[in-house]
Amino acid sequence: MRCWLLTGALMLTSLANAQGYETPPDCQRSNTICLNIESKWDTGPALAQETTTRTPAASSNATPDPWAFSLTTSGYLVPGGQSYVSPEFSADRGWLHLEVRYNNEALNTGSLWAGYNFNAGKKLVLDVTPMVGGVFGNLNGVAPGYLITLTYKRVQLYSDGEYVFDAQNRGGNFFYSWNQDRRQKIFW
Repeated sequence: MRCWLLTGALMLTSLANAQGYETPPDCQRSNTICLNIESKWDTGPALAQETTTRTPAASSNATPDPWAFSLTTSGYLVPGGQSYVSPEFSADRGWLHLEVRYNNEALNTGSLWAGYNFNAGKKLVLDVTPMVGGVFGNLNGVAPGYLITLTYKRVQLYSDGEYVFDAQNRGGNFFYSWNQDRRQKIFW
């Protein structure tokens, strides 16, 4: 399943050949159809065991801190315009957050991000990741940003935002925020 999702995302990315400088259209527009595929995975206990068995006996007491990976691919079908995909890949390990995006800040534009993961709470959990990113392609600049998730039982409130400082045109600076609630489905 993981290989299928990764292969599909890579195929969709290679098919996207957007033209010109545009910021991605908002999913709320009536003439744009948005598709979103998200997959999260971590190294799991099987890989952690494999790592532990290969380490020397002196360090066998150390607890592995596995990486957690996430791949999100959003597709945009724009009638009368250029359709495209916007993949995002992130990797987290402890406090470290790394992220790569394409077609997010503008079409034919990539961005590389690094951030610091914080969390607080037991029942009501707040996860905050302040980040800084470099933007390159049709748009070039620097972008401070954030990820915030507030979780209570099976409900999550999520916000992802950034302010892009356009290195070529000060008038091209902009703030972007994506907010949503994520309710986990209950299966009987």
